[in-house]
Amino acid sequence: MPVLTRLIPSPVVVDIRPGALDDLACVLADERISQSGRLAIAVSGGSGARLRDRVAPSLPGADWFEVGGGTIDDAVRLAGAIQGGRYDAVVGLGGGKIIDCAKFASARVGLPLVAVATNLAHDGLCSPVATLDNDAGR
Repeated sequence: MPVLTRLIPSPVVVDIRPGALDDLACVLADERISQSGRLAIAVSGGSGARLRDRVAPSLPGADWFEVGGGTIDDAVRLAGAIQGGRYDAVVGLGGGKIIDCAKFASARVGLPLVAVATNLAHDGLCSPVATLDNDAGR
């Protein structure tokens, strides 16, 4: 098998430290992901609302999207909402369901993904795979 067919995307930067969330705007600008601040940020309605209150002042150019859950329908709705928004990137801020919806939506509209995990998983930050629920299960 040719080498190029076995390549998968990997994170540009992984920042795990106290205060990393508070420095999100600086990390995005420093890594040249979004110097303009035009971001589509996906969060949940529960803890995501509290995270939004904490992070929003440092990202005034961002648009925030509440994702209902981890279904394919939620991910398609998110992609439709951000399509044509002239964003620099999609940010999934939360747990696995939010990040997986953001992964799907960013791939669908052709934007880079920034995964900001609020819990640790074995590969959720860097895996290109999104696990979404549908009528038949997962």
